[in-house]
Amino acid sequence: MDSFKIKAIERLETAKWCMDKDFTSSCVSNLYFAYFNFFQYVIGESPKGRWKHIGIAKAFVYKAYRESLCSECNEPFKSKEGEVICDECFLQKTSED
Repeated sequence: MDSFKIKAIERLETAKWCMDKDFTSSCVSNLYFAYFNFFQYVIGESPKGRWKHIGIAKAFVYKAYRESLCSECNEPFKSKEGEVICDECFLQKTSED
């Protein structure tokens, strides 16, 4: 899995080089695949075969959402009205208002 992290970093460095040379299309392409490789590093193996781009993006967003923590108590959260806050803190906050 560390190979995906290395690939992501290499692609970021390549994108920076492309940007410095004004190679916009190549820069964007390398940035896209840097994110894809980073997602592979974070998520791991695909449950079926190889990751498809939309599938790994969905898996990454789901993992990021499920593993996010409340900014007030460090417990897993559920978003309420755009806030990063768990249900308990949300209820406590609304009862104080």
